[in-house]
Amino acid sequence: MRAELVQWSPAPPPPLTAALADAFAPVPRLTLGSLRERVFQPRSGRMTLRQRHRAALAFDYGGTLAFGETPKALVVERDQRRWQVTRRFETERAAQRELAAWGLKRAARRSDALSSASGDAFEMNGERGWLKFVREALPKLRDSGWEVVIQPDFAFDLTPIDAWFFDFDPEAAHFEVVFGVRAGGYRIDLRAALARAILRAPQRFSPQTLAAGGEEAALVLELPAETDRPSLRLALPHARLEALLSAFEELRFDPAAFAEGEPLRWSRLELARLAPFASDAYEWPAKVSLDALGSLDAVPLDQPPQGLQATLRGYQREGLAWLRGLDRIHAGGLLADDMGLGKTLQVIAFLLGEFETERLDRPALVIAPTSLLANWEDELARFAPSLAVLTLHGGGRRALHQEIDRHQVVLTSYPLLARDVELLEQRSWRVLVCDEAQMLKNPSSRTALAARRLKADLRLCLSGTPVENHLGELWSQFELLMPGWLDDASGFTRRYRQPIESRGDRARLELLLARLRPYLLRRTKEEVAADLPGKSEIVVRVELEGRQRERYEEVRRSMLARVEEAVAARGLSGSRMVVLEALLRLRQVSCDARLLEPLAERGLRPVTVGGDSAKLVTLLEMLAPMLEAGRRVLLFSQFTSVLALIQRELERRGWRYLLLTGESRDRREPVRAFQAGEAPLFLISLKAGGAGLNLTAADTVIHFDPWWNPAVENQAIDRAHRIGQDKPVFVYRLIARGTVEERIQSIQRRKAALSDTLLEGERGLDWSFDHTTLHELFAPLD
Repeated sequence: MRAELVQWSPAPPPPLTAALADAFAPVPRLTLGSLRERVFQPRSGRMTLRQRHRAALAFDYGGTLAFGETPKALVVERDQRRWQVTRRFETERAAQRELAAWGLKRAARRSDALSSASGDAFEMNGERGWLKFVREALPKLRDSGWEVVIQPDFAFDLTPIDAWFFDFDPEAAHFEVVFGVRAGGYRIDLRAALARAILRAPQRFSPQTLAAGGEEAALVLELPAETDRPSLRLALPHARLEALLSAFEELRFDPAAFAEGEPLRWSRLELARLAPFASDAYEWPAKVSLDALGSLDAVPLDQPPQGLQATLRGYQREGLAWLRGLDRIHAGGLLADDMGLGKTLQVIAFLLGEFETERLDRPALVIAPTSLLANWEDELARFAPSLAVLTLHGGGRRALHQEIDRHQVVLTSYPLLARDVELLEQRSWRVLVCDEAQMLKNPSSRTALAARRLKADLRLCLSGTPVENHLGELWSQFELLMPGWLDDASGFTRRYRQPIESRGDRARLELLLARLRPYLLRRTKEEVAADLPGKSEIVVRVELEGRQRERYEEVRRSMLARVEEAVAARGLSGSRMVVLEALLRLRQVSCDARLLEPLAERGLRPVTVGGDSAKLVTLLEMLAPMLEAGRRVLLFSQFTSVLALIQRELERRGWRYLLLTGESRDRREPVRAFQAGEAPLFLISLKAGGAGLNLTAADTVIHFDPWWNPAVENQAIDRAHRIGQDKPVFVYRLIARGTVEERIQSIQRRKAALSDTLLEGERGLDWSFDHTTLHELFAPLD
């Protein structure tokens, strides 16, 4: 309805026209302002700074403002005449409804943020609403004809951000990083302003606060005027701030130190944490690439080395590419794949590739538990025969140091590392590999301290269980790999370990994981199941040591003398029983030297390195991570006396197990219990469990001692690997290196029938073997 105009003069009014009536149509006028005030907080007893924000709505009727209690009839002047105008309340109410739709409501109390003459006062709950209103509503209101007046003190008078940027010199060893925005035609460094804002109100910048704001939330940052630009207000989106500050937190950005003038300087490896921001959302120096940032995201899957005598599975090729990427960016890494996924093979493939491309200009040093040295020797010989390998072990090892430069790979053990570190630290190794690196979990141990003294271009740790008890173990390994990467020990405890372990701080855990992620590669068996065959077979060779080694040699010499005496008297064919008994004794001592002791004395001594059973030490080392990872294990031995010794060690550790031997009266119950998940470990003797059982709950089979008839051994494996099995099965065979076990394995490959006769005692099988074979069986360990 048009405003009704009445001339307010003695003379009769002129006729009304549509143009004249439209000239007095109301125009909504919105005024925005803020007020900073100091208020007393009773709880804290302190004065704090608070801001109040207001909007005022009035209506301009041809130069006269109307709102609230303004009379219905207005007196306005136009063309030197005075007119009476009737307010259009329906139009005014429509404007008020539009403000309400954006979240503004009539203010409950007066505020000095705006004068009362500005119009009817409106307020908004929370900064998020004001930001949304300023960003989205104001442009629409202006387009629809509203007049918007923004007071200089209005806190949400924002300058639009045109772009975000990072700047640094990509050619430098350490980068001084600048980050900021381009806004209002200015390039603005945000570092100092953001640091001051964090120091003033750190709680506003916590991950929880930033995440809780939602996609539309933003922080208004006020920038004081500088010589080359006016004061500005910027709205920094919470989502962007959360991502940036999370990265900066990992990089140990200290706002207080920066505010005091300490530069924001990071190494190339640290700057790799910014690689996720190298997108169109940020401007970067022209020369920067992911490679310059030290990122591992763009590492290609190169071909494996030509001389590798193995076919790498998909995840192993990814592991090889990861190792090459670490070397390229001069970082260290922890390969933490599940047991059985081929960590050793991936490292061997990497070393061979470096050798073939002439980048292995100095030897690589591999440190492993003593029980695994033989395994490294065998796998290097099997998969990379072109690599020359030197093992520093035994009493004469120091004399071998002069041979190091003629080899590509040098092996030694953790016990010897602490003793030989003065010699080993004199060299700069091309690669340092620490296998079963949880051995370094105590950072103050002699072994860990010695390892950190070694110099190498590339440092690698291998462990299926990098954390067994607490996060400090992980810190110890990374202190070897990348010193200082996780702060010093006290800083790591304060920043990560205490919040995560004591308070379950999920946000701090995510920070730690993000810092570790590029340099820790872990694949579980379940994750790579598609790459795995139905059955993976792994031979674990164990070196006899100490008391067991001495006992083996004593028995070997004694048995050889007895066999030679029998053969001299009755010939080979007439000495069958003597030979079989001698082989049995050697097989027993290869498993555990205590098997030759009286029954009452067995098991009184706990198993130790260099003691009675290297196999049992190795077995326990294998079982710990397997059981922790939830593996379901079948453990076979043909000696019930061996199972009895294993039982004692399991009970000392409190590990749950089930047992099935020929003496078990009820075969069904232990099978049912294992299938039902009541125990993760099932000890089974050959005679009791070699056939007729369905144990598809198992995903791991361990043969403590070898069964030389392949059909019998496969029968045991098939307890788990059979129809109904929906998981890959890992089969481990423990072989005592250099003993009769390994020698008969060699003979078996040449003369299957003969090996069956020797170890199964089968009647009627071929017994035709010569003195050469006899002496091969009873050859000394060395």
